[in-house]
Amino acid sequence: MDLEVGRLLQQLRDTELWDRTLVVVLADHGQALGEGGQWFHNASVSQVMVAIPLLLSYPPLIAPTIVSTPVQTIDVMPTVLDAIGIKERGRLEGRSLLPLAGGADGSQQATVVERADRNQVAIRQANWKLVVDRASGERFLYDLGKDHQETWDYAAQQPEVVQRLQGILEEWWRAHP
Repeated sequence: MDLEVGRLLQQLRDTELWDRTLVVVLADHGQALGEGGQWFHNASVSQVMVAIPLLLSYPPLIAPTIVSTPVQTIDVMPTVLDAIGIKERGRLEGRSLLPLAGGADGSQQATVVERADRNQVAIRQANWKLVVDRASGERFLYDLGKDHQETWDYAAQQPEVVQRLQGILEEWWRAHP
């Protein structure tokens, strides 16, 4: 796959289409290789499953940069529409990532909801990630800045963070039954 994508990108460069072509490369899910006892693709909201690559290239609008602000796959379509100049998007969820790609600070707007199935949902804001199992009622709070592998549960030590994120998540559930 890498070879074929490389050939396609080289063809775009050789035919001078590179500067006029929007290239989006995105994975649909992660792949566990033993992290946290998980293997392959499973219905989980762990970072190994949800932290996926998103590569955007469009020389007229996007300079090479690395963005660490969490985003969602629902942000891809609004970004593509924004890049090609379509401003009216109707009722699309998500947001254009062009401001982030241009260097805007996205830390204040970075609330990401991840859903593995109807029971397991996570909300991430800054370094905090709250995982809720709706079937059992269990809640786990992780500090991804300190613990990217999600091995230490901070829920008991940070009840105010749990409560704040739970409130945001409940609003999201009402909008996404």
